[in-house]
Amino acid sequence: MNCQSSTPHQQALAEAYQAMREQLLGWINRKVSEPSDAEDLLQEVFKKALVASHGDGMPPDNISAWLFTITRNTVVDYYRSRRAMFELPEDLQADDESHDAHHFLAMCLLPMAQQLPAIYRDAVVAVDFEKQSLQAAATAQNVSLSAMKSRVVRGRQLLQKSLLVCCDIEATDAGMVEDFVPKHSPSRC
Repeated sequence: MNCQSSTPHQQALAEAYQAMREQLLGWINRKVSEPSDAEDLLQEVFKKALVASHGDGMPPDNISAWLFTITRNTVVDYYRSRRAMFELPEDLQADDESHDAHHFLAMCLLPMAQQLPAIYRDAVVAVDFEKQSLQAAATAQNVSLSAMKSRVVRGRQLLQKSLLVCCDIEATDAGMVEDFVPKHSPSRC
């Protein structure tokens, strides 16, 4: 979107779309079986975003979350239009915006966890992603329960640091993630 007549808001939208394109496409690819359909849906997302931004000329404050919501709704529409052929996946039904933020953020965590040092990575992946108990993970990795607890705590701390480098996080007073905005530092994320 480099034409001279584009507004600053349209330019901001185009930049956010470019920054998030691969993440959005990856999410869509996990929801639909055909890569060509995923590309088509991604183009539809951008089209809808452009049309919506022309309404009042003002994109929302959190463009990333807004684009993800448009993406999710576009995939829902895709399945609804093919209702006779497909049943809507449960993870797309009746989501709210905070769940969208959690889901989108969760997609980033496993790749970040994979970058941790091996002893912390193995502990965090086993306990937090594979949902093993601390005792089962300790036994599987041939370490004491105390060592496993320490590795999980340290791994989570390192994962949190990595996340804060990549994203601005909005959290409730209880520490629950309400929303996030990816920073423009994909080389570190």
